[in-house]
Amino acid sequence: MERGFLLEFMAKPWIRIWIHPRSVIREALIHSERKQEWLLILLFGLMLGLKQASLRSLGDALSFSLILILSLVLGPLLGALAWYIVSGIAYGVGRWLDGTASWEEIQTAVAWASIPFSMKLVLWIPQLAFFGQEMFTTTVSSLEGSAWLWVLYTLLTLIDSVISIWYFVVLCKGVGQAHDFSAWRGFFSLLIGWVILLVPFILLAVLFRRL
Repeated sequence: MERGFLLEFMAKPWIRIWIHPRSVIREALIHSERKQEWLLILLFGLMLGLKQASLRSLGDALSFSLILILSLVLGPLLGALAWYIVSGIAYGVGRWLDGTASWEEIQTAVAWASIPFSMKLVLWIPQLAFFGQEMFTTTVSSLEGSAWLWVLYTLLTLIDSVISIWYFVVLCKGVGQAHDFSAWRGFFSLLIGWVILLVPFILLAVLFRRL
């Protein structure tokens, strides 16, 4: 019975996508429903909201409760925006690179590829439990004088970084699967798209500096 439960658990797409991302994306392109994709983006947005609040050190100016409320309210909106932007890049540049995916197929691939990133929410349980608002501040003062807290913080940060990298790998594979080309071409379609988006902002920044 335990073996059967383990096999069933390992067969879940949100587990399999870590090891066989192209296979999961291939199945999602056939069987995925829009409500499933919106749920994935909701979770992605929640994680993205918490991550942005942490990176921007919002805890230096805002209360802990307000940060959590903003993350819960604005996170899903941010996730939806990111979904459309990444999907637009993957679709436009991917088609230019001889990809075959439709707009809906790219949205499905990007949504399902977000699972590893969203599962970082599990890491936030111990992070918020042990460090609270300090997860959103410039300094983590509780690390001073506590070796085990420092080890825990470092370990959780390392796991977070590894998952972020793997999320991008899964995203490249997902885009490649949707467009029916390699993960490397998926990578370059995303890279070229981001460069195209960022160049105008860089040029404007340079221009205003010279004025």
